[in-house]
Amino acid sequence: MLSDLGFEVLQAEHAQDALRHLEAREGIALLYADFNMPGPMDGCDLAHAVRVRWRETRTIVCSGEAALLPPKAYVIVKPCAERGLRRSLLALRFSRDCGLSPTS
Repeated sequence: MLSDLGFEVLQAEHAQDALRHLEAREGIALLYADFNMPGPMDGCDLAHAVRVRWRETRTIVCSGEAALLPPKAYVIVKPCAERGLRRSLLALRFSRDCGLSPTS
C-alpha cells in the first residue's frame, strides 16, 4: 500500500535490519513497523529508538492486537485499508510529501 501512495519502500526482516537501513540512507521519512517483530526489539522499541536518533523520521506502529500497544503510540490496527493509512499519513503531515489531500 505504501508504494501505491508514492513511497519508496525498504523492507526489513527485524528491527536491527530496519536500523541498518536508517544508518545507510539519509532522509528516510517514515518508519512503518509491525508491533510483533522477530528478535529482541518489538515495533514500539524500534519506533522509540528511531525517534531518539532520527527525530525527523515519523513512525507508525501497526498491530492486529491494539491492546498490546502502549497508550501514547501512534498505531494502526490491522487489517488496515488504504483509506485508513491515508488518514494516518495525513495526521502525520505527509500530505505535501506524497501528494495526499484530506479528501483522498
